[in-house]
Amino acid sequence: MFYALLSLLLFSCSVIIHLFYCRNKPKAGLYVKAYGMIAFVFFYIYALVAEHWPLAQEGSLWSMPFKFTAGVLYLLLVPFYLTFYRHTQWGSPSHKILLALSRRGAMSLPEIVASVREEDFIATRLADLRASECVSYDNGRYVLRPYGKVIVKALEIMRYVLGRDMGG
Repeated sequence: MFYALLSLLLFSCSVIIHLFYCRNKPKAGLYVKAYGMIAFVFFYIYALVAEHWPLAQEGSLWSMPFKFTAGVLYLLLVPFYLTFYRHTQWGSPSHKILLALSRRGAMSLPEIVASVREEDFIATRLADLRASECVSYDNGRYVLRPYGKVIVKALEIMRYVLGRDMGG
């Protein structure tokens, strides 16, 4: 039990340090390598503690042998965080459409096309967003649905936490 908690604590510390690092750097890049180094240092700390620190009496709940499992948990959380970190900075067409609908309310297809000019496959993305129920088509206008609003809010929170605008 202790090892799982230690693993989660060290992972949380690595994310917090990475967030501080990102917020104090220029906003022009992704800092995936920096997080990789931070995560490695914290995993090394976990390995040292798990190997050399006698924790509790044998047979106690706190000393159950989850050293390896908790280490794997830590290693699996690293790419999980990096997935969300990278996605908050992509300016995908779907993301642009959702943000435009969130900011402006209901929009017609020409208005959406005008707001996302550089994309050639807007119709395909709109079909995907309709299929996933992020937007709906009502009276010739696309409207952001509740699920789309949740996605927009989550993306805005992550971008705020990371101190990034869309696209880097």
